[in-house]
Amino acid sequence: MRPSHPRRSSGRRRSLARALVVVGLLACLVTTPVLVGASGPACDRADTTLCAPAAPSSASTAASTSSFPGAYPSPREGARLAVDLPYTEAVLFGGETPSGQILGDTWTVYPGSYGVNWTELSPSAAPTPRYDYALTYDGAMGEDLLFGGNSSTGPLNDSWTFSDGAWTNVTTGVAPPARSGAVLVYDPVDSEAVLFGGEGAQGPLNDTWTYSPTAGWENVSPVHSPSPRSGAAAAYDGECGCVLLFGGRAADGAALGDTWTFASGAWTELFPSGAPPARYEAGMANLSAYGVLLFGGSNGTGDLGDTYTFGNLTGGWTYQGTGPAPRADPALAWFPGNNGGGVDIGEANYSYALLFGGYQGSTPFNDSWGWNPTWFELANPGFGFDIVASSTLLAWGESLTVSVSVLGGSPPFSFAYGGEPPGCGGANGSSFSCVPSAPGGYLVTVAVGDRLGNQSVHSIALSVATPTSPPVGSVPSPLGFSDWLLLAPVAGGIALLGLSGRSPRPPRAPSP
Repeated sequence: MRPSHPRRSSGRRRSLARALVVVGLLACLVTTPVLVGASGPACDRADTTLCAPAAPSSASTAASTSSFPGAYPSPREGARLAVDLPYTEAVLFGGETPSGQILGDTWTVYPGSYGVNWTELSPSAAPTPRYDYALTYDGAMGEDLLFGGNSSTGPLNDSWTFSDGAWTNVTTGVAPPARSGAVLVYDPVDSEAVLFGGEGAQGPLNDTWTYSPTAGWENVSPVHSPSPRSGAAAAYDGECGCVLLFGGRAADGAALGDTWTFASGAWTELFPSGAPPARYEAGMANLSAYGVLLFGGSNGTGDLGDTYTFGNLTGGWTYQGTGPAPRADPALAWFPGNNGGGVDIGEANYSYALLFGGYQGSTPFNDSWGWNPTWFELANPGFGFDIVASSTLLAWGESLTVSVSVLGGSPPFSFAYGGEPPGCGGANGSSFSCVPSAPGGYLVTVAVGDRLGNQSVHSIALSVATPTSPPVGSVPSPLGFSDWLLLAPVAGGIALLGLSGRSPRPPRAPSP
């Protein structure tokens, strides 16, 4: 038998070794991110589902905004509050935002001793988005009554009722002309709601209408009436058993400062002592059987923050000082509590007037205040905020800027961050800028606290791209089981190459 040729056998081993080395090197190239060490969130390489988001191979510099709205209405003007006595809660609908967006959301709120509890509803039917509508609780129906308002197409004249979380369209063929900025007050003596004035398609109005469940809308046409106006303030005065109206804006834009009452189908002008300065778009609420509360408004040149009460027992208007920041067009309603005919829901036994929102200049509010017999700020639990990141997919060496815009709450605010990329720690303000020093995926957590002790916490995900070469000073990550599987062909090939390089054993001499 011919002996095997040692050189031919060695060549085959070298070819096999080279093939294994090539396979191993190709596998390494395909999986380079696995083999290149990078700092960042640690993970088990055998189970990548436990890893933080991977660093991107490329980056996008587009800014990203993550919104985390709180569980309460956003800043707005032109919204109204009306208390639903059977449930000792109030409903708030719509309004207008700083950008001019007209809202159509529905909220209910009930009061507590230190805060208010808002709930956003999703009724199957609701009025179209609007602001500066008229709203009152109608005791004859046991429901809230809404009329008109301003929409994207102009003033409206539809009628809606609200009860137990649901809106019902009760519009009929006979109704007041379309308008916004009217007043609507329920008169329990005559068991009807009284509507006056507002801004119609042709300018301010001074007609008077009443609404009852049986008769619907009726035009009263009294002998004497206040002059045409919009943005007046009105509420029911339990002391005189009448509707009290103050101020408004005349056809020429001037603020008015007259006081009127309406009872038994007739308007009567009063000339009380201590009357507030002229204004429009003030907030007004009845104080159960103890008169009426007036706050804020605009005098045409600036917004006001003064407070007045009106009562026959005090002989007219009484200045009560200042309170919340000056504003116009707020929502204001009285919560009677258990002593005012309501039932106990949570902390609803507390009686006070609740003020929400409004605007000062071009800045709307969404804070909540209570009055009885002085102003006190109420917490809005669960306030939210926006997180704006300059980019959530950063290239290596790209600067990162994160800013936080708080939605609601009571300033001043505190800020705390966690999970930032290396090189970005230590921030304690509403924004920070940095250059991340390590690639990888990061979950940045932002915690915001307000002056009243409320806190809101949310997170955003960021990724920093892997550099083309390892960063200076970076430490390679430990190799996992999958890495060793990829290195095995390389190691095997090198071993075979080493074996193939040994000198072949000389052939054995033939036996004699």
